[in-house]
Amino acid sequence: MLATLPLRTAALLPLTGRRLLSAKVGNVKLSGTKELMVTLNNKDSVFHASWLSHNCFCEKCRQESSGQRLARAKDDSTISSAKAVDGGRKLVVEFSKGHTGEFSAEWLDSNRYDLATMNEERSRLAALSKTRPKKGPFRTTFSRATGSKEGTLEWMEAVIDQGVVVVENTPPVEKTLLEFISTTGCDSSHRLYGTTFVVEATANPINVAYSSEALDAHQDLAYYESPPGIQLLHCLEFDSKIEGGNSTFVDGHAAAELLREKHPASFEALCRIPATFQKDHVRRADPAKMFYQRPHILTNNFGDVTAIFWAPPFEGPLRVPPADVETYFKAYADFEAILKSDELWKEYGIEFRLRPGDLVVFNNRRYLHGRAAFKVPLNCEGRRKLHGCYLEMDRFLNRVRVMNWEQKQIEAFQLRSRPGTSDYR
Repeated sequence: MLATLPLRTAALLPLTGRRLLSAKVGNVKLSGTKELMVTLNNKDSVFHASWLSHNCFCEKCRQESSGQRLARAKDDSTISSAKAVDGGRKLVVEFSKGHTGEFSAEWLDSNRYDLATMNEERSRLAALSKTRPKKGPFRTTFSRATGSKEGTLEWMEAVIDQGVVVVENTPPVEKTLLEFISTTGCDSSHRLYGTTFVVEATANPINVAYSSEALDAHQDLAYYESPPGIQLLHCLEFDSKIEGGNSTFVDGHAAAELLREKHPASFEALCRIPATFQKDHVRRADPAKMFYQRPHILTNNFGDVTAIFWAPPFEGPLRVPPADVETYFKAYADFEAILKSDELWKEYGIEFRLRPGDLVVFNNRRYLHGRAAFKVPLNCEGRRKLHGCYLEMDRFLNRVRVMNWEQKQIEAFQLRSRPGTSDYR
């Protein structure tokens, strides 16, 4: 068996995609009746009979117009023969019940699951945090971001790859935000605070963000079943005389990995014991009673961190068996200490002051965000005013993949980082 690569020290692999008609089937070897060894682009991969049958593209198995699988009484589980055809562009498989399946080399290459490929994918995704420029977030300009399809895709990919993007010279008027997101093909989502919302200090705020208090690293709307993937904050006003108020961002996956390294028992506890996230606030224009239980950290079948959930201002009473209570709060304290540690912030944190006309776009599912407290001097009449909204990660990732298909003919766009949704591609 191929050994798993050490993920925390794995070298970053370049961003790639698989272009149409780039793959070819070489040797095809049948091992008994249950497995095929197929050479694709000089690399061997095993494909099981049950896997191939389940994914067959023949007219009996899949509707051509929709591409969806059709109901079948029973899948074939054995293979009688297999061969490459059309100059290696396709693989034809004869199953034992007279059922013939045909698979393109490109599709097989995009979906291979041999250990070497899986380890390469894991190594590449684990290295995200190393891609963030130490000097700060990825920066572009409003004219570049909206002036062409290429410019739009550039910043959208950067949000996924690096977590935080600043679009400079964005006209500081409220209507700009919705005009900007329209260029992505996405719509405002998660509208508990409205289609868009304004963040500024107010009397009797309905959210701690609507004050001048400091905000520790957190996610927004963790009490949703599926929290927003992307958040946008457009700086409309930020008087130069206002003291403090810097924006902060830190990689939550890196924090989780640091917890695993330093406190493995606490890591395991936060992967297992569900926290309570809530928005229980009826004294507001749009009353809210939202509750959701989930662990703070999610992992995949390999044990890799794929999602984190952290929102201290919106945590409700823990509801778990008594034996887990002390274990949970010990693990919680360990994670909280890491999230505030110099070790984490030195390597994985970003801090900067927004300027009027800056539009910051960030991955709310992976990067925790916060804000330093700020003070408005007595002789200052200016404000710190941001205009924000959310986007669904599913729609955002869909647009990135489709735009790669349209602009670069990339069939299977490969993520260079885990987006924080337990997604694999």
